[in-house]
Amino acid sequence: MNKKEDIVFAALKLAPDWTARPFSSMKAMKQLRNTFAHAKPQAFEMDEVVEAEVGELDGKRYDIGPKWEKDCMPEPVLAAYDDLKEVWKAMFEASGPDRLSNNGPWHRRHHLHWRCRAGVPIINAV
Repeated sequence: MNKKEDIVFAALKLAPDWTARPFSSMKAMKQLRNTFAHAKPQAFEMDEVVEAEVGELDGKRYDIGPKWEKDCMPEPVLAAYDDLKEVWKAMFEASGPDRLSNNGPWHRRHHLHWRCRAGVPIINAV
């Protein structure tokens, strides 16, 4: 994903497969976060001719919303939430008691700041 994640997962001796769940959800949620944090206006053209009788198109919906809108629906959000809990658990278990103490192998060399927002783990490596 990027250098911060590489540092964290290397320290935990985990080799995530970013193409498979649960780690693909972590990547997708980071991309969604970046979409909101660094939003840019988007324009598109739609050119479609539809021939129909009066009332035939009533209630039909054309998908002209932004691509991220589908990622904010309950099903993908809840699936990502479950996946991120799995990732968090794997990271916590890989950290081991030695890594969480002041006597851990990388105490004073690397520090991980663990925090949680809305049940989703956020890890900053410094």
